[in-house]
Amino acid sequence: MPAKVLAWIDSSPVWLESRSVIVPSDLKSLGLGEQEAIALAESFTDSLVLLDEKKARQVVRQRGLPVAGTLGVRRLQIFLVTCRSVRGRHG
Repeated sequence: MPAKVLAWIDSSPVWLESRSVIVPSDLKSLGLGEQEAIALAESFTDSLVLLDEKKARQVVRQRGLPVAGTLGVRRLQIFLVTCRSVRGRHG
C-alpha cells in the first residue's frame, strides 16, 4: 500500500471505521476491490454498493443489493442539492 495511504489511515477521521470481511468464493471472478465492497455491503442491512465495473454491478444486482456507479452518485448529488435549494426557497 502506498505510504500516503498508510499515513492517511494512521491519522484517519474519527468517523472512519475499519472492518474485515470474508469474501464468498463465488465472488472470486471479480477484482479484489469489488469482492470486498460486495462482501462489506452484505454485512449491513441497509447499504448501497458503489461500483463502476459492469460485471461487478451485474453480480450485485443478482445478489439483490442496490448498486450505483459514478454517474448514479453524481445524479443523486444533483438531486439532493436541488431538493435543498427548492426547500430553502419554499420552506
